[in-house]
Amino acid sequence: MISSTRVGAVLMESFVVDGQPIQPGAVVPYHKTLPSTGLQRAMELVAEPSFQEAWTAEAVAALTALRVQSQVVFADRLHTQSFDRLIERRSLDEMRHSLIHATEAVASAMESTPGWSLPPQNCVCPLFPELWEERHKV
Repeated sequence: MISSTRVGAVLMESFVVDGQPIQPGAVVPYHKTLPSTGLQRAMELVAEPSFQEAWTAEAVAALTALRVQSQVVFADRLHTQSFDRLIERRSLDEMRHSLIHATEAVASAMESTPGWSLPPQNCVCPLFPELWEERHKV
């Protein structure tokens, strides 16, 4: 779909760039950080269904965006900053109780959804205002 539509940007929730901090909303500089020969070949191969099946959906989306000259934009919060703020504003005892409530929320979500091996993505965020607010800003 990206190839046929020519979108302006593909939003990514996570990324891997050689140790460079990327701020939410910034372009992920894959062209500058990945080896050009390998990147060029991967951008050619990403159009092949057999290549797409062997890679994650996120990698295929990023490579396809680069192939059609769309930007790849980091569109998620920086988790380390979020958790630093959580720890900074809570006492040890408050943090312990918050984590107990979060663990119970995850267990409850998984028990109420038979067959799921992972909890729903947002089940913990409402328990931590910093995470919930940031998720909605993004």
